[in-house]
Amino acid sequence: MSDNSFLKRTISGVVAVDPLHDAPIGTQLNISADLFTTSSSFKLSNISNWDFFNGVVVAIHFGGNRSQRITGSGVLVAPGVALTARHVIEPELEQIMNGSTEIICTGIAASGWMIWKCHQITLIDHTDDLALLINVSASALPDVLRQAAITTRLPRDWRTIDDRGRQARHSRSSGN
Repeated sequence: MSDNSFLKRTISGVVAVDPLHDAPIGTQLNISADLFTTSSSFKLSNISNWDFFNGVVVAIHFGGNRSQRITGSGVLVAPGVALTARHVIEPELEQIMNGSTEIICTGIAASGWMIWKCHQITLIDHTDDLALLINVSASALPDVLRQAAITTRLPRDWRTIDDRGRQARHSRSSGN
C-alpha cells in the first residue's frame, strides 16, 4: 500500500503589501542562487515536497480576486524576476492589457507560500518561447530570497550549438 499522505498537504500564506516598499536605505537582503540537479528519471509528477525548490519554481496564475487559474510555471532567476514560457503569457495578453485579469506567481518554500504580483511583462524577441515577468512581493519575505543559478555547459561530444542553444544541424558532406 502506497502512502499518499503528501496529497493531503496544504500550504498557506498571507497576501501583504510589498514588504520592501517602505524598507529604509541600508536594509540588508540575503539572496542565494541555488542549483537544482535531477536524475534522468526525474518527473515533476513524482514530486511530493515542492518546498525542495525553496520557492524558486513558481506557478503562474491568471485571474482576479474571485478566481484564479494556473496555466504554467516559471523559475525565479533574480529576486522578483521569473522566466517563463511565452506561450503561457500570450493567450492572456488581451485580458491583461484591458485590466480584466492579472498575473500572480506563487512558490512553495519551507517558510510558507511565496506570493509575487506581476507588474511588467517582457516577451523576449528572437527566441522561440521566452518571457520575463517582473514582480513585487505580495507576501512576507523569507530570511533568504532564493533564485535559480543559471549555468552553461559544453555540449556532450562537442556538438555545435546554434545561437538559440539548440544543436545545429550540419550536413556531414559540407564539412561543417
